[in-house]
Amino acid sequence: MDSALFLQTDTAPAVRAALAGIGRTEDVHWSPDGRRIALAALARDALLVIDVTIRNDEVPQLALTRPVEVRCAEFRRPHGVFWIDERTVMVANREGDVLVIAPPAGIDEGGMREVEVLQTLRAKGPDQVMTPGSVSVARVGPDLYEALVCNNYADRVTRHLLDARAAYAARSSCVLLHSGLGIPDGVAVSHDGEWIAISNHEHHCVCLYRNRIELDAVSAPEGVLEGIGYPHGVRFMPGDGHILVADAGAPCVHLFARGDAGWEGRRTAARLLRVFDDETYLRGRHNPKEGGPKGIALDPAGRVMAITCEECPLTFVDLRPFVLARSAANRADADAGVERMRAIVLREAARARRSDIAAWLQATERLHAIESSLSWRMTAPLRWIVDRVRR
Repeated sequence: MDSALFLQTDTAPAVRAALAGIGRTEDVHWSPDGRRIALAALARDALLVIDVTIRNDEVPQLALTRPVEVRCAEFRRPHGVFWIDERTVMVANREGDVLVIAPPAGIDEGGMREVEVLQTLRAKGPDQVMTPGSVSVARVGPDLYEALVCNNYADRVTRHLLDARAAYAARSSCVLLHSGLGIPDGVAVSHDGEWIAISNHEHHCVCLYRNRIELDAVSAPEGVLEGIGYPHGVRFMPGDGHILVADAGAPCVHLFARGDAGWEGRRTAARLLRVFDDETYLRGRHNPKEGGPKGIALDPAGRVMAITCEECPLTFVDLRPFVLARSAANRADADAGVERMRAIVLREAARARRSDIAAWLQATERLHAIESSLSWRMTAPLRWIVDRVRR
């Protein structure tokens, strides 16, 4: 096991005070422009958003300033957080809904601000979310975003197509994955959009699925990352050649390497990065599922990893030894965007067709049951008479 290289931070007093009082943290996510970081403060029903500056010296140096504790009347144990863009955040509430909000600007002296909800994916409603715990969002077309939600205790992952031009309203929702999942507790999509990684908490592994049109609730994973106690946060590194997985049951983050054939098959970690000392780890080890890191996030360049847990709300690790050059597949060129949008449209059309066929079959079965019933047969003469009279 390798000891992680921790980075020094220039932390403003207001940030230190906010972190000291934030309590149990879960997921963490960096904004796309790298200027802010958001932590899900589950016990306080809040988010903590902090301004971050990374100086481009030989060794990355971070400055943390302008914290703001974001409160919302709809927060119910926020567990997952993901920046859709530089201004908007999606929040998964384990005892509530999935919300889209716009965090306010940071505050020099720190403090709390209330926000309104921009959009809601309702729990136990047509959006099919239930005990949502983690979320990942990817842009799939002009003002269109695809959100994947881990519904922890429902053991399923739902997919939602969001329209930014309609305040992120869900244009479609469906159960994407279900078979073989036991508390899906983290989700990530590769930079090229080809793979989906799901932390399978109760089965001690991360499941990898090709992001194909045919993917559905009974699909089996094509790749499995093994040897993890209780996987939580999961992230693809730049180039999609490595995956980082936080182990909530151990003081480490697992680093997995892609094989020559891709992410298919089973594999164990190439390296283990110890991110907590024994004192910190044991202080939080109330049971075998706790004590280790919960959320992990990467800055846009993939050089720095942020880590959260209750006993260590926010710390930063130098990832430069593991950063690879971005592959050509990760360029946001127009052709790739068109192809991804085409795949989305084809998938949604196929799903709608399957739903129509299922509805037709169900209606046919109901009609057959009616025609086979005793009451239908007994009233046949009466229907014949009525039909003749109408003619």
